[in-house]
Amino acid sequence: MSPPISKLASQALIAFTIEVDNEFETRLQESGERVRVSSLTMWFNFLRYVGEGIKVGDLPDAAGLQKARMLSTVGGMERWGYVRVGPTGRRDGYGSARALKADWVVEPTSAGHIAAEVWPRLVGEVEERWVERFGRSTATDLIEELTSFDSPVDVRLPDFPPILGSANGLRVDLPVEARDWKGSPQLVCLLARALLAYTVGFEKRSGHSLALWANVVRLLENPTPVKELPERGGISREAANVAMTVLRKAGLATVEGNVVCLTDPGQQVRSECQRAQAALDDEWSGNGGLGRVLNTVVEGPLVQGLRPHPNGWRSRKPYLARTEAMLARPTEVLPHYPMVLHRGGWPDGS
Repeated sequence: MSPPISKLASQALIAFTIEVDNEFETRLQESGERVRVSSLTMWFNFLRYVGEGIKVGDLPDAAGLQKARMLSTVGGMERWGYVRVGPTGRRDGYGSARALKADWVVEPTSAGHIAAEVWPRLVGEVEERWVERFGRSTATDLIEELTSFDSPVDVRLPDFPPILGSANGLRVDLPVEARDWKGSPQLVCLLARALLAYTVGFEKRSGHSLALWANVVRLLENPTPVKELPERGGISREAANVAMTVLRKAGLATVEGNVVCLTDPGQQVRSECQRAQAALDDEWSGNGGLGRVLNTVVEGPLVQGLRPHPNGWRSRKPYLARTEAMLARPTEVLPHYPMVLHRGGWPDGS
C-alpha cells in the first residue's frame, strides 16, 4: 500500500527545510551575529514581509495568516534579535505579543538584514543540490507535477506551513480568500502549497488537525507510554507535550501512570481521521504522477542533506540521538507532518 500523499509531501518538505536550517545556522555564526538561530519558517511566514519596515497591523494581511499567530511571531523574532518593534527602548511586553500596537513599525536589525540575504539564497542553493542529488529527470518531474497540480481548495495558500496553535486544536485554519495558486516557482513553496491544499481538504472533511492525527493520534491504537511519542512520531518532546495538552483538553485522551489512552470519543476521532485520509488519497490519486514522484524522492538519497554541521544544535545533546536516528532511518524518523510551533519554527517542533 502506498504511503499517504501527505506523509510523502511532508517528509520531502521537512528534509528540504532541515537542510536549509542547518546551513543557515552555520552562515549566521560566520556572520558574527549573536542571535538565536531560527528556522526557514520564519523567513517565509514573517521576515520577508518586514522588508525595511512594516506596521504591525499590516502584517497579517501581507502574509495571509491569522492575526494572533503573526503577533506571536513578532514577539518571538524581536526576542531572538531579528527585528525591533515600536518605540525606542525596551517596550512593555518586549518579546511577546502583549501590548503591541497596530501602528508601530517592525524593522529588521542587523541580524535581520543578514538573515534576509541568506535565507532566500540558501533556498536556491539547496534546490540546486536536490537537482544534483536526485537527478535532473526526477527533479524536473517533481516540479512539473507540483506546478501542474490542480488544487481542489478555494483558499489562499501561503508559500510555507504556518505555525500551529493549540487554541484551535493544531489545525492550519487558513483565512478563506480568493485562490492564488501561481505564486513562487520555488520547489519548497510548491511542496508546501500541495501539502497545505491536502491539509485543508483533510481538516474540512474530518474536522480535526492533520498534524495531530499524523504525528500522534495515528500512533494511539493501543495504550502508549507518553515518553515514546516523540521518537515514534518524529517530533520533539515539546511538540508531543503540546499535542497531549490538546487531546486531554478536548477529552480525547487520558494519561494514567505516564501511559496515554484514547477515550471513546478519541477512538472515534481516530477512525474518522483514518477514513478521511483514505478518501482523500483516493481523490488525489487522479493528480497524475504526484504520489509516484514524491515516493521516488522520499525513498531516494534524502538522507544526504540531513547531516548537520559539527557545531550545529542538531549535533549536540539532547538532540544528537534523534539526529543519528534520522540519518539511519529517515523515512521512519521524520515526522508525517510538519509540527511547526512558535519555538522557532522548526519542522519537528524543537
